[in-house]
Amino acid sequence: MRLDSPFVLALAGTLAVHTLLLVAADAVVVTNPYRPAPPAPRLELVDIELPPPPPPRPLPPPPPPVPQPEVAKPEIPEKPVPRQRVARTAEPPPTTEPPP
Repeated sequence: MRLDSPFVLALAGTLAVHTLLLVAADAVVVTNPYRPAPPAPRLELVDIELPPPPPPRPLPPPPPPVPQPEVAKPEIPEKPVPRQRVARTAEPPPTTEPPP
């Protein structure tokens, strides 16, 4: 097999690209190592008992209702009666006999 055959060149290129990717990933891990998150702080939970709230103040009595002012009814004008129109009777035109 010759060293300039397409298969050998493709295999060498694939190995070179994957080697570059592995070296780049390793460089990122070396420059930025994993640092675990600090543990969460421990808290002590305490129950707090509150005294009951005071009773609500009594509501003042409602004010007396305001009398409604009397509204004068407007006078409705009478509707005018429409005039009746009678159509004129039209006489039929005289029938003329055609000349002989």
